[in-house]
Amino acid sequence: MREEIIKQLGIVSFTAEERFQSRRNEVYKMRARTQSGGELYFVYKKYTCGDVGTEYAALNALKYLRVPVVLDKGEDSLDLTYIEGPTMLSVLEESEAGGTPSEPFTEEFICFLESFYTALPGQVYGDINFRNFIFSNGKLFGVDFEEVRAGEKEEDIGRAAAFLLTYAPAFTEYKKEAAAGLIRYAAGRLRLDSSCILQAAEKELLNMGQRRGKSIPGDVFYAEFVKKYQL
Repeated sequence: MREEIIKQLGIVSFTAEERFQSRRNEVYKMRARTQSGGELYFVYKKYTCGDVGTEYAALNALKYLRVPVVLDKGEDSLDLTYIEGPTMLSVLEESEAGGTPSEPFTEEFICFLESFYTALPGQVYGDINFRNFIFSNGKLFGVDFEEVRAGEKEEDIGRAAAFLLTYAPAFTEYKKEAAAGLIRYAAGRLRLDSSCILQAAEKELLNMGQRRGKSIPGDVFYAEFVKKYQL
């Protein structure tokens, strides 16, 4: 973070408090002490193999949505506002454990994506992992836009369904019903082709199997969902 930004924010000192899980880059939750004696938190993201320009451009285009604010941009780093709250993955896990419906958060998720697609026509989120969505004060925020690129909406939704199904414990009845509901709602809300979403989900499941070195039943998934959930 540049000296002028540190002065602007009234920061006296800061330290890394937590390192977040990231496959590609180094991401830290930072705690800063201010001149007034208070504390503030921000996120420091150092790009070791990603492109800082891609995420910076996406965040600027999405600045009126619920996304982090860029505090500062370096040659290979971003300083971002910290968003406090549980990830959508945590909400999914708690909902499944408690037997509560998945519709409230999956529908909120699709509504957020609808705003994303409006702000960035012809682009997809890319890294649609549920860890990249945070509920803060009852509202869903999106983070991590380094993989934004040109693509079709069905690809995003299909990958989201595949991720949902494979979070541990994988392929439970709860997750199957949640994935079917997500696909159905997205197809209606975003005017998408359900068969294209299912094909994208099947493709992602097969890719997951290759990456993880084990079989994930993409073809079985497709047949089951078409028959059981009438998608």
